[in-house]
Amino acid sequence: MKSLFNNIRAAVFKMLHSNILFLHLLVPVLGILVFCGYYSVSSWSERDKVYGYIQAVAIVFPLMISIAVSMLYELELKAGNFQTILSAPYSRIIAHGGNFISLCLLGVFASIVTVMGFGVVFRLMGFVKFSIAFYFKLSLIMFLSNVALYFIQYIICFIAGKGLSLSFGIVGTLLSPLLYLGLGDIIWRYIPYGYGIRIAAYYCERYTDSNSCKAIAHNFEADTVTAGVITIILAGIFIIWSNLWQGKSVKAE
Repeated sequence: MKSLFNNIRAAVFKMLHSNILFLHLLVPVLGILVFCGYYSVSSWSERDKVYGYIQAVAIVFPLMISIAVSMLYELELKAGNFQTILSAPYSRIIAHGGNFISLCLLGVFASIVTVMGFGVVFRLMGFVKFSIAFYFKLSLIMFLSNVALYFIQYIICFIAGKGLSLSFGIVGTLLSPLLYLGLGDIIWRYIPYGYGIRIAAYYCERYTDSNSCKAIAHNFEADTVTAGVITIILAGIFIIWSNLWQGKSVKAE
């Protein structure tokens, strides 16, 4: 446990001194400025403005995860072709786990800045229908519903390289809005790229009109359990893969 904690601390320090931190700060701030700037002159209702922003965040999230993982991959590749992982005095599960948890910590931070930061600015603009607590809870929901994508993107990137990982991120961002439509009503629970937008939208709808959600609450909760089970399965695959990973199949790009 001490080795894992030390590895997480080292990984966080490494990321704080790289462009990975810049990514997790710049994109949220730019998103807030662009949307709040537009909303200051838009005639949309307050509800539609919040929904539109949250949907946009959920759609972009898969791409941002793939970019962050690819940047971490580059850091490890440049560190002697993954020698910090391959020659570590502890198991590779700890090495990869430390990197993964560190990425997730930055992901939580970025999600809070993106969603709650928007909420603070939006309320300062006079739109106070949604509470700060709503935005904070939604930021955590947004992150947790995308944890499965961190597992997927990390494994793909360290097996096949950043090119394929970024491709999956782009496809995921394009797939996410499709899974939100009627097309994804049945299959979204099995495809992690639809978790963020579906779960966040349900939370928003329940907050504004809980009565309209009662009819679908039972089925949605069952779908969420399925999504949780798939995330746990992916975590198990990640642990097994981490222990078997040799770094030999990855070529410098």
